[in-house]
Amino acid sequence: FSANCAIRASWGNVLDMDSPACTTNGATWSDNFRGVWHCNPVKADSSPYAAKTTSVLTGDYLRGAVGNHAVRCGLTSARLLVTETNQLSVSDNFTYSFWAKTSSPDKHYVSFAQPQGGNQLAIIYGYEPKSFEFYSSGAVTGADPRPGSKIAAPDDDWHHYAYAYDGSNWAGYRDGAQIFNVQRTFALKPIVGGNEAFKIGGANSDTSQFNGGLDEFRVEAQGRSADWIYACYRNQQVRRGGIDYLNAPTFQDRGEVSVLRPTSATVACVLSCRLPCTVTLCYGTDDAGEDTSGWDGVMALGTLESGSVGADLTGLQPDRNYVYRLFAENGSGSAWSDPFTFHTAPDFTQYVYKMPFTFSGYTADETLTNFPALVVLSERLNGFSYSQLVSTDGGDLRFADDTGAPLDHEVETWNPEGDSYVWVRIPQFTSGTKIWAYWRNKGAFDAPVYTGNGAVWDADFCGVFHLSPALEDSTLNANLIADSATTNAAGAVSLARGFNGSAFLTAQTSENLSVSEAFTFSFWMKTSSTAQMYLYGRDPGTGDRQHAIVFDVALQKLRFYIEGHFGVLANTYTTIDVPDEEWHQYVYSFDGASWSTYRDGAQLNAQACRLALPLTDELYVNRCRFGASQGQATSRFDGSLDEFRIERTGRSANWVSANYLTQVSPETFYTCGGVRAKGTLLTVR
Repeated sequence: FSANCAIRASWGNVLDMDSPACTTNGATWSDNFRGVWHCNPVKADSSPYAAKTTSVLTGDYLRGAVGNHAVRCGLTSARLLVTETNQLSVSDNFTYSFWAKTSSPDKHYVSFAQPQGGNQLAIIYGYEPKSFEFYSSGAVTGADPRPGSKIAAPDDDWHHYAYAYDGSNWAGYRDGAQIFNVQRTFALKPIVGGNEAFKIGGANSDTSQFNGGLDEFRVEAQGRSADWIYACYRNQQVRRGGIDYLNAPTFQDRGEVSVLRPTSATVACVLSCRLPCTVTLCYGTDDAGEDTSGWDGVMALGTLESGSVGADLTGLQPDRNYVYRLFAENGSGSAWSDPFTFHTAPDFTQYVYKMPFTFSGYTADETLTNFPALVVLSERLNGFSYSQLVSTDGGDLRFADDTGAPLDHEVETWNPEGDSYVWVRIPQFTSGTKIWAYWRNKGAFDAPVYTGNGAVWDADFCGVFHLSPALEDSTLNANLIADSATTNAAGAVSLARGFNGSAFLTAQTSENLSVSEAFTFSFWMKTSSTAQMYLYGRDPGTGDRQHAIVFDVALQKLRFYIEGHFGVLANTYTTIDVPDEEWHQYVYSFDGASWSTYRDGAQLNAQACRLALPLTDELYVNRCRFGASQGQATSRFDGSLDEFRIERTGRSANWVSANYLTQVSPETFYTCGGVRAKGTLLTVR
């Protein structure tokens, strides 16, 4: 293996053939590889030694740093257990390497073995906060390898770690970069043999398991060089930080638009590639497809590597919709991005009317990022009339912060005869935040694309279902919903859906609704029924990995129900009393360390715990329902649901409270300063 070396892959042999023995007999790995665990459901050692490996895992698997799976540790007895361990007794020339991710501050074991005549040989996380160490207790002859072996975990994401010793140089690495390198003389003692003598993801104690994910764990009888470890890292780094480091270029499915002005904007998208690419940016007022010749503007961005790629666009028109796409090409292939749309900033001097909204109802110190605030427009507002707008559907309505920066908004309901409900994304929501509404543009404008493309809801929102007649997911994910006989109903927030004990909704494209290690479920419910009912159910069809929100007939409470989950959570902390037959908002939130329940913005329970919902990313169709469970033909919901949201982050108590207040009574959550008109309007009939 050398710089710029090449190999060829061949397939499509039409002749009779056998699958090569090398694919399963460990021939890929030289004798120096004493153990290679890909940490997938097969749970096998891929090295030539094929050590017998079993697992004690009551959870499922994470999506791995390498391939589709990684072992999820952290529960009582959850770890990989290796019985045939003689070959793992490496001594004065060895390398341990692995991928890990964790958000835990506690002490846990990445690997554990008992040396002959000693107590422990282990890689431990958390001996010092958020860092790994190579730990020995009576496990070596010579100098102790532990001092100086700390490697910090920089964040909660996947990173590659390695410890290598060649007989004199003792080195540690993270993501291919050397963290320490010291001169030291020592030798590891042989490992005690026997059943389950070597453990990956834990030790003997039921409370010592690694609380996170492990992938591609290797033990080698050779101290690898810095170049070798860097090459391993780059070769394995196929998915991290939202980027797939593949040979052929690919783009993420979400564009990045910033620094919006009336005549300019900064646009970008994340490019994923292992080899550098030539990148071209195309833009215009219409999507001209995958042909650069049809676009209004074309910019060559040069030869670029993985990361955010883009440019500043100038010479644009104010208050107009634009679309852009990126094209990347290298020796391994080419790719076009999806079309991404944006709306240039308005020239607010061209707007006749404006009105301030000050959110005095939020009094906490915490700044809420990308908070969706609800604004209700009606002719109750001082000086406001629907007749003042140019368009009949609110197409000339705009919002800006107190500095004049435009804000994305979404119209849930537009009703010129009554109340119109508008969601506004406020990037930094604090106590006393002021925003402005503008309408009646005297110049040319387009109805903004952001009102319907999910821009109001950032990437933490997996699904936002207003449950209005359109039955749409308002997020960028646009999960499709199929209706089975639900009805329109008066809602807690605008309109809602009515369920009669047999009707339900099915999320037909639901992979985006898969949450696991951190999540928030929030919804409004109204019911007079006391029967067993499913409000929400996600069932992969295996019968042991469902999670659901149910009304428990025995408890007469709402309950968050989980089968096959990972972690420990007492049922008493998953229940919420239903006080009466009126509308109430209910919230279940887990931030990776603490579980909380809320009703009407007030926290009811808070419990530190380890928890992860079973991964259900592979469920592409028809496995997620509102008002029912896919796995149950009975116990369907009888009542009404409104504003059902699924998020991939655990929201804080301040967020939940603000979210309740902006929905239950938006017109008291903010104060409105009244309409201000610019100039004099004359109506000639």
